[in-house]
Amino acid sequence: MRAHSVHETQLQKLSDEAVGVLAQEVLSHLSTQLSTDVLPEGQLDKSALEAFCDALTGDDGAAAADIIMQARSDGLSLESIYLGYLAGAARMLGDRWEDDRVTFMQMTVASGRIYAIMRGLRRFLAPILPDTRRHALFASIPGDEHTLGVTMAADLFRQKGWDIQLETHRSLDQLIQALKQSDHNIIGISASRPEMLVDMARLVVALRVCKPHGFILVSGHITEMEPDIVDLVDADAFAGSVPSAISQLEQLVADQEQPAR
Repeated sequence: MRAHSVHETQLQKLSDEAVGVLAQEVLSHLSTQLSTDVLPEGQLDKSALEAFCDALTGDDGAAAADIIMQARSDGLSLESIYLGYLAGAARMLGDRWEDDRVTFMQMTVASGRIYAIMRGLRRFLAPILPDTRRHALFASIPGDEHTLGVTMAADLFRQKGWDIQLETHRSLDQLIQALKQSDHNIIGISASRPEMLVDMARLVVALRVCKPHGFILVSGHITEMEPDIVDLVDADAFAGSVPSAISQLEQLVADQEQPAR
């Protein structure tokens, strides 16, 4: 599963502090998705959630995923798994962390497993209808003052007939809110410096939670400096130039047209 390889690459190439930041990002964004009225009463009690959290932090890397597979086999809805198991576990693990009942490494491992399960569930989500409109949201990483590149890219895409929503000089929360309020499923993220790698990964994590079907393309000078950028931030693609970005996204829209034909 690609999400596992992404997590392994992050563990190998990012500092412990950076990995910890991403772990907290996964748990914090998922825990806010928790809905207490998604699960029928008694379908997922506290003991089941405790067992799932134990599996997430345990030595058996497949145990937590096996619990989710069994829940699927038992007929539990995808929404219940996502908002009951995953979001519920994120909140419970946060409580354990505050009470010093889990270590830094256990939290890191658990968040990686949750993220992998969440990404694996994407193929079971109801497919979105083919969207042949050429529209996207382009954004620069929070704190990046070098926004000329992404602004020029937005202008060039518009000349090609694309509807581009451009977001610069925004905080992470503001970007997430802008995306939630939009109907864009194509997101272009730009960063100019390698030290923005962790912030880019944080933004992608947040986007994956609120836009599971989203197609995320990363660009900017950072793509020239980090050859493993796609795996490090879990993007779908990268573009080192505007023509490359235009070509890839035009092809993505063309592929979406195929079912309609």
